[in-house]
Amino acid sequence: PPPPPPPPGQREDEVSSSTPTRPLGPRQLFIARHGERVDFTFGLWIPYSFDKDRKYQRKDLNMPPSVPDRRDGPEGFTRDCPLTVIGTVQAKMVGEAMKEAGVTIHHVFCSPSLRCVQTCHHILTGMGVADKLKINIEPGLFEWLAWYQDEMPSWMSSEELTSAGYNIEPGYKPYISSEELQDTQETCQQFFIRNFFITQCTLQATEEAGGNVLLIGHAATLDTCSRQLVGKEPRPVNELMSIVRKVPYCSVAMLEEVMEDDETSLMQMGGRSSPTLSRGGRHSPTLSRLGGRSSPGGISSMSLMSRSTIRTPAPPPKVWRIVQPPFPPMTHTSVSTFDWKMLLDKE
Repeated sequence: PPPPPPPPGQREDEVSSSTPTRPLGPRQLFIARHGERVDFTFGLWIPYSFDKDRKYQRKDLNMPPSVPDRRDGPEGFTRDCPLTVIGTVQAKMVGEAMKEAGVTIHHVFCSPSLRCVQTCHHILTGMGVADKLKINIEPGLFEWLAWYQDEMPSWMSSEELTSAGYNIEPGYKPYISSEELQDTQETCQQFFIRNFFITQCTLQATEEAGGNVLLIGHAATLDTCSRQLVGKEPRPVNELMSIVRKVPYCSVAMLEEVMEDDETSLMQMGGRSSPTLSRGGRHSPTLSRLGGRSSPGGISSMSLMSRSTIRTPAPPPKVWRIVQPPFPPMTHTSVSTFDWKMLLDKE
């Protein structure tokens, strides 16, 4: 039997990534940073937020009312912290703004970090599609491994995330598994190549179905997942750090596929030299073979890369450009904690 019609006021292509009709118009890619995180807001929060029985106790109104159960207990949050309440509000506001601007998302890929999964959930909640769109957990979207010299995070499993109420796709096979992300000597260029590899894989895997893609990651993700897609080389570390410092919580970058008619007019205007326009970086010498040994700084797990490449054959090159999102940015400020005792006279 044919699928039931969508609810009133909902377009057919909003239902899910399995919608039979391919959405019209140029495809769009949205890349978002997670919301405000507990550890950066409260510092060493775990020792005073769990009692002797390891039960969570909320010590500030901006701390989450509850935290999900995880196999490694409270210590698991040390390198994989949740969002603050403000962080969840930020994400929901972004989702609401996207919906109000008429943005439609068809495919969702998310870093395995809890703060990213929670951000993704609240963005989709704000858009009104959290129960319809499943989240694909992609470890390859995680941030630069060089920042984890002492120890990599132990992420929550898909089962744990599902039990915590997040709409996770259980059958998703990551392009880079969490086991592959152990090289904490990863260079900045390797980081760019890894994130771009994931970007290409997600775009290629969803090419036939069509529709827009949402990637949820970290501050650097907005650049590392877009830079080579518009034909530019990976940035040196000092340039990347300069950008990272200017990407607040829940910032969103947007890219749009250039249709052939647009491409012709851009060519006539000399658009090929445009810094924000290129054929998906396919001509980039660092990606002549995706992740292969011939790529300077290529990902070490060549067998994994070749498996992924086989699973996702490369289509004809696409042209993408960075564009202004159709909704405002998210700005926030940090504050100090109010101490009621300062109102008392000092004795």
